[in-house]
Amino acid sequence: MQHENIVKLHDVVHCEKRIWLVFVYLDLDLKKFMDSRPEFAKSPTLIKVSNVTLTCFYCFPYLFG
Repeated sequence: MQHENIVKLHDVVHCEKRIWLVFVYLDLDLKKFMDSRPEFAKSPTLIKVSNVTLTCFYCFPYLFG
């Protein structure tokens, strides 16, 4: 899936009871990004954990079977 707002997944490693998702390197995390954008401070509902979770289910359905 190619989109400017989707981070590329390089690999999925699973062992025992853990799953590791290997993504491309980003120079900042979500918290730093949100702190750098004043519109997030005004409206914290712009990003919700439920939306991120639903995005993961959409992009990687084979992981959540």
